[in-house]
Amino acid sequence: MRVLIALAFAISSVAGAAQAQSIEAPIPTQGDSWQFQTINLWTSNLISRTSKKTIGASGEYVRSYFDTQSIGQNGEIMKPEVSEGTARADLNQVVMYRGEKQERTWYKWPLVQGKKWSHQIKEELPPIAGATQTRTITSTVNAEVIGWETLEVPAGKFKTMKIVYKTSWVMDSPSATGVGMSTSWYSPDAKINVQSVYESFGADGSPQVRTKTQLIHYQVNKS
Repeated sequence: MRVLIALAFAISSVAGAAQAQSIEAPIPTQGDSWQFQTINLWTSNLISRTSKKTIGASGEYVRSYFDTQSIGQNGEIMKPEVSEGTARADLNQVVMYRGEKQERTWYKWPLVQGKKWSHQIKEELPPIAGATQTRTITSTVNAEVIGWETLEVPAGKFKTMKIVYKTSWVMDSPSATGVGMSTSWYSPDAKINVQSVYESFGADGSPQVRTKTQLIHYQVNKS
């Protein structure tokens, strides 16, 4: 009997430890704020700075203020672009495509090592020069949680959950295909990705766009 009790206790302890290694969806709080910088990995040049601030939350939704400043190739600082928007508090998206809802699941909560999921995105693009017909691009995104990783960025050192997104896309007119990969490091303490690296590849596998976005400052309510 004592052996059975000890075994049950051991199993519950392991289950509890495993549960502690998972990450639940963030709880937004008014006043949470973040500042990011994005660099071009080809040139190491700064290409933008973005500030995001939570100005209100209601149930499953959060209202945010954005201030983005782009930097030209010659170092010229562009006029800031300011906007407000409402999004889902769980950091996922629902968008409309030709009257139908599309779920864009960037995070499958709770996050735990080894979890995998996928979603499909359809978008309508404007016609190319000299044409009148719009183009449709269909992207399939496959995501996988790689596991915990300690990462240091300008805002500090964080314990993060690393997630890799592999994307393949097809365009109908003109016919074209391509692939891309995005890697994100999500911090439960910062309630956001503290680093994201994006890479796209040509048909021959050659790297094309390469950018890295990092958190440089943040202030959040952790209660």
